[in-house]
Amino acid sequence: DNESGEQEDVYVYDLETGTPLRLSFAGDSHQPVWSADGRHVYYCGSRGDRHTIFRKAADGSGTEEVVLSDGARRPSLSTDGRLMAYDTGVDGEGRNVWVMNLADSTSAEVAGGEGYQGDAHFSPDGRYIVYEDDRSGEIQIFVHQVDGDAFWEISEGSGPFYDPLWSADGEYIYFESLNELLRVPVELEPSFRRLGRPTGIAGFSSGMDFALGPEGDVLIMGRANESAANALGRLRMVLNWPEELKRIAPRSEG
Repeated sequence: DNESGEQEDVYVYDLETGTPLRLSFAGDSHQPVWSADGRHVYYCGSRGDRHTIFRKAADGSGTEEVVLSDGARRPSLSTDGRLMAYDTGVDGEGRNVWVMNLADSTSAEVAGGEGYQGDAHFSPDGRYIVYEDDRSGEIQIFVHQVDGDAFWEISEGSGPFYDPLWSADGEYIYFESLNELLRVPVELEPSFRRLGRPTGIAGFSSGMDFALGPEGDVLIMGRANESAANALGRLRMVLNWPEELKRIAPRSEG
């Protein structure tokens, strides 16, 4: 979230030319995700007092299209581009995770109940979502079937835990605590199973974030720069991430 009071916008940044391309202009926009074919960017925008999910061509052409309104936020797309997960509801009163079929715009609730369920991301095969859930009174990480009622708790101990992501090969779920980046080994076939306990792999602090590359070999970590002279902050890229991870945190089975 933006704490400076300035408008938040979505940009596409060309790593080869170093050129940023602004996509959003009207009101705060954030939480961008790529479409499966790379031709569009989906993002959440605040237009008035409700969140809306928009879609915009990645080359900046055309106008932003409304995909879903009425409080929807945090879009996440399946790897085949067919499904979009999102959470909707009223902040402070409860939010639930829904999944939309983008072909016909039909939606179904996947993770609901009292309290907060949100920030969902698909497994690589699209059969499960990993998400945040505060049913215990503090935010934990869960996995839920997309077509079914089965669910599993992934995090352990005292939270809160945030920002769950699935590795591209489906072998790990990553998430944050207040001071640590953790991962859990899992398997998808023949059905979902957690293979071990959460393991801390890196220190974390406020203002940091992470992302996993499509080949699993890049972890991007950003820290907000406290200097007003650099409002864009700093971006660190850790290349050859699997080898570095083996060095600092060998895989633990069990």
